[in-house]
Order: sequence, then C-alpha cells, then structure tokens
Amino acid sequence: MPLLGINIDHVATVREARKTCEPDPVWAAALVELAGADGITIHLREDRRHIQDADVYAVREQIQTRFNLEMANHPEIVEIEEVTPAEITEVEEIAPIETTEFIGVGSEGEAGSGAPGPASYEGRVFSAIRRNFRTSVNPSQSYQISFTVNLDGSHSHEVLRTSGDSSFDRAVTHALNSASIPPVPPSRTSSVNLQIEFFGPDSQ
Repeated sequence: MPLLGINIDHVATVREARKTCEPDPVWAAALVELAGADGITIHLREDRRHIQDADVYAVREQIQTRFNLEMANHPEIVEIEEVTPAEITEVEEIAPIETTEFIGVGSEGEAGSGAPGPASYEGRVFSAIRRNFRTSVNPSQSYQISFTVNLDGSHSHEVLRTSGDSSFDRAVTHALNSASIPPVPPSRTSSVNLQIEFFGPDSQ
C-alpha cells in the first residue's frame, strides 16, 4: 500500500522570510500527522535557507510517524545523522549561480527581502554587517556592495555603487568597518559572497 509523506520545508521558508519564530515546522508536522499522513520529510540544506538544525532535532523528537531527512553529502550536514531518522535521502545541491539580486538593509539596520537564514553562516555574516547601520538620510539612490568572506577568514568588499550622498556613504562605511565577521566554520568548503544594498528611510 502506498504511503503518504509530506514535505514541510516551505513552512520554514515563510518563517525565515518573516524573520520570526512563526509559522513553526514542528506544529506543521503535528497537523500533518493529525490529518493522516504516514511520514514527514524535511530537507536540511547547506545554506540553511529554510529548515535549520534545531528544526531537525525538534521534528524528530515530536513526530510519531516516519521521519525522512533529505540532505546533501556534506560533512557539516552528515553530522546531523545522529538524530537517527527512519530514512535518509541524499539530495544533490547545485551551487547557486551568482546573480545581481541584492539583499536589502533598511535605515535602522533591519533585514530586507531575500536575507539568508539567521542560523546559516551567510546569515551571521549579513547580521554582522547590517547590525551597525543607522541613517536618517534619504539619498537619491541606494548604496550597493559585493561582500566576500574567504575560507581563510579574510574578507573584503567591492563598492558597486555609491549613494551620491556623503553622509549616507559614511554610515555604510561605518557599518562595514565595525562589522565583527564570525569565524568560518571548519567544515565549510566554499567562500561567501553577498550582494548587499543599503537604503534610506523612505526608499526601501
């Protein structure tokens, strides 16, 4: 008899986009079980774009049905196998293609759309950069940078476009110079490159 397994990844996608604790994948898993599903599937990606490590442990502890963990064959992810899921599905993750899609930073340092999950290394780097950005200036255009963290921990940024307002540009420079970039995880195999765009109060 065929069994029905439900993937709840995109519940976490909504949560990460909102930068809150809701909706909760654990509650979603419980509702799916109550509705009669035979199993729960989640995909822990290397970039942690939706499901986070804590979700894996929490879902495994709470559900009563079959647990399928999708994952790439990556050292950092393989360690999670200790949660002993009923089933492991290896999923190849294609490296993201670099685009000119920017992650926004608001005038109070708040994260805009497209921000990486806060528990991922990319998310921690982004948080370190935006944390000290504050401005009341409304420039004629946003300020854009490309920020890179290499595997050896060194980092640099390239200014792609200034705002045209010296006060606003100084606020960005301050945020970059005061950013405390976290150490690169030993298991990481690729550098980080973030395209970041800084906005004024009225231009987000």
